[in-house]
Amino acid sequence: MALSRRDFLSRSAAAAAAAPALGARPPAGSPAGPTDRIGPEPAPLRLRVNGVEHEVEAESRTTLLEVLRWQLGLTGSKEVCDRGTCGACTVLIDGRPALACMTLAVDAAGAEITTVEGLGSPESPGRVQAAFIANDALQCGFCTPGFVVATEAALRCNPRAGVEELQRAVAGNQCRCGSLARIRDAHRVLSGGEPAPVPPGNRAACLEPDRPRVDAPEKVCGAARYSADRARPGMLFARHVLCPFGRARLVSADLDAARRLPGVVEVELGVGEWFEYSGAPAGHVCAESPAALRDAIAALRIDWEFEPVETDWLALHRQQHGPFPPREEDLASFRGADRAAAALARAEVVVEAVYRTQVQVHTPLEPHGAMVDPTEQPVKCWVTTQGTFTCVEAMQRGLELDPEDFEVRCDHVGGGFGSKFGAGREGLLAAQLAHRHGRPVRVFNDRENEMLDTGNRPGSLQWYRVGATREGKLLGGFVRTVGITGIGGGGGVTTPFLYDFGALARSHDDLRTPHGAPRPFRAPGRPQGVFGIEVLMDELAERLGLDPVEVRRRNETSEVRRRMLAEGARLIGWDRRRPSGSQRGRLRRGLGCAGGDWGNGKGRCEVRLTAKPDGTIHIFSGMQDIGTGERTVLIDLAAAALELPRERFVLHLASSKYPYGPASGGSTTARLTAPAVRDACAKLKPHLPAREEVTVEGSFNDDYWGRGGSEAVQFVDLVVDAETGVVRIEKIVALQACGQTVNRKTAENQIHGGVIQGIGYALFEDRVTDPQLGFMVNAGLERYLFPGPLDVPEIVPVLWAESDGLGVRSLGEPCTVPTAGAIANAVANAIGAPIRELPITPERVLAALEGRA
Repeated sequence: MALSRRDFLSRSAAAAAAAPALGARPPAGSPAGPTDRIGPEPAPLRLRVNGVEHEVEAESRTTLLEVLRWQLGLTGSKEVCDRGTCGACTVLIDGRPALACMTLAVDAAGAEITTVEGLGSPESPGRVQAAFIANDALQCGFCTPGFVVATEAALRCNPRAGVEELQRAVAGNQCRCGSLARIRDAHRVLSGGEPAPVPPGNRAACLEPDRPRVDAPEKVCGAARYSADRARPGMLFARHVLCPFGRARLVSADLDAARRLPGVVEVELGVGEWFEYSGAPAGHVCAESPAALRDAIAALRIDWEFEPVETDWLALHRQQHGPFPPREEDLASFRGADRAAAALARAEVVVEAVYRTQVQVHTPLEPHGAMVDPTEQPVKCWVTTQGTFTCVEAMQRGLELDPEDFEVRCDHVGGGFGSKFGAGREGLLAAQLAHRHGRPVRVFNDRENEMLDTGNRPGSLQWYRVGATREGKLLGGFVRTVGITGIGGGGGVTTPFLYDFGALARSHDDLRTPHGAPRPFRAPGRPQGVFGIEVLMDELAERLGLDPVEVRRRNETSEVRRRMLAEGARLIGWDRRRPSGSQRGRLRRGLGCAGGDWGNGKGRCEVRLTAKPDGTIHIFSGMQDIGTGERTVLIDLAAAALELPRERFVLHLASSKYPYGPASGGSTTARLTAPAVRDACAKLKPHLPAREEVTVEGSFNDDYWGRGGSEAVQFVDLVVDAETGVVRIEKIVALQACGQTVNRKTAENQIHGGVIQGIGYALFEDRVTDPQLGFMVNAGLERYLFPGPLDVPEIVPVLWAESDGLGVRSLGEPCTVPTAGAIANAVANAIGAPIRELPITPERVLAALEGRA
């Protein structure tokens, strides 16, 4: 387990405080002795922050980040990793960048401290902030202040810094949404250049071709308040204690030592109980401050009795479902087996292969949690969630109140990617403790807890035996898929998909492991399914000596994707593609492609518009914006429908007291918002200009549904180092349909983000667990890898305009579906050997090369 500097100081002191407990213990039920204090008393401290002198109180172990956030209310600096690895807490100390989570407050005394709030305001942003706003260099915005401050530091050090120097300056900053390509555009502008050119046709495809997102100034200047930033007088801090092992009994814990500590309010643990997976909740601790909370957890000195667990997927499959791949006698149980067998008998070529994808962890930078304040009326529940209305049931249960007596809010959300539907056990605990103690309570995961049991994209095993004609036309065959689902279910792998596979017989099961359950993750089931499908298609083309693009065209089920394949091949320079395995030098270039798609179902959405005599139009919607740009979509849709400038609109968002809005999942919000906003605008327009206040209600209206789809095709150009196995992606062309695009910059940014997350899935991300004890060995941002600024290639987002001007369609999901498959095929083209397992690490590339040799 990695320790931060503060943890080391805290735990050393905790051990000293708990030492008396090693001797004779008082009998059970005897009165508690005097409280044990850890460390010295808080002492007065003067800090100069953003040009203002502040008197604060801090212990010698208190970090600068804690003082900034909890005493001074400067929440632009974010707590994400608490290990100095993410850069979200970057501040300037005497003009130089420093990580506030790794800087003790006492060490900053006498220095000039500058936070993101000191660089500018939403009304008057600084130079770096203005460049980030103009270039839409953000999505959820949780990481953005750290990038802004690190960039400012580089420019203060060298006012003539070029884009490469600025990119290196933020190389230690992490962004999970994938706004890194836009940050590079901001750096280009700051270094005197121009942002990446807009692909031809993108502007014409959009209702709003050039203006940035409406909430960019707040986020870039550190003024946006996330649920994790909310603080109230008298607030308590609480956290779950989790079992780290795959199976273990909590033998003992020093509850008395923890409860004696000053500031500790409540300690509950399941001593003597068995826990059946890594990440299982074993209890919780509640305290008056973050320091008291950490002290109490350290003082517990938990003793676990753990047992070995089976974590090997193939061994578990043998135990639960029999051998993998299936035996010949097992195939008769597949649905449609007779037709599949007949198709294989007619086939002129048969491809049989096993593909494997890893478990991917969501890792939003704002961890799961909530702050519940029962002192307000109605009770305020600040939850980091993808669904305002999906949290109501848990809050009702925890607070023991009717929904009209509390309000769920989530003004800004620091990422979710499918893992934040509902309030979660964190929100439920916050509500229960707030109800019990009558005080505001904050429950947010630390980074290790966040990565153990808040969801994941399940891993997969995929076996294909598929036949085709010599011309590459698929005839059918067998496919067996397995989802690696921890203690839960929902490990479906999307196949067959994209292509007409003919008579395909399929079998699927979920495989239980001693780990946390999956949750929906951006395009659930499809990235892993498309990886297997698209690598299979390239293997088929290779066997037949045919062009992989042509094999796809012959089997495509979508005319839109057929046209995309032709255009994407032109844009990437497919005619430069060399035969697979024909290169012999150290650096070998590869080209690959893959397709994707996503559904576009209808659903419920309600919007309220109020026109006021001062000319403003107020929009009310209970839905949330998790960084996709929903605020901007609402305003730009209404502005276009009412033919009014943006500045006339005032948005009220993300409250359970507002009209119902869908959860941000399955790419639903924009496509369901558009018909509701247009319906409300049609009702309001006859009343404009309003001489008195006028309110109308809009809802999903089929008249404004229109047509359009969410087809996707991506092409990749990369270079493989045949000596080290390192893959360097140089360019990705992402062709993406989304019906009528609303705002160009946010739409292109969504494509960038989907592609960058796809790069992480293809090359870096992997939940690694101990093979015997089952605990996650890389549960931290210093060990769990995803792309950083220097890993991002040129990305060309092509907004595919096939719509009637009405149909707004899914965008967030489909743009991440093809990426891993396209990258795998490009690597295979470069080295002449198929890539059948993710992530594509240097070791696996070298193994594939060795196997080919």
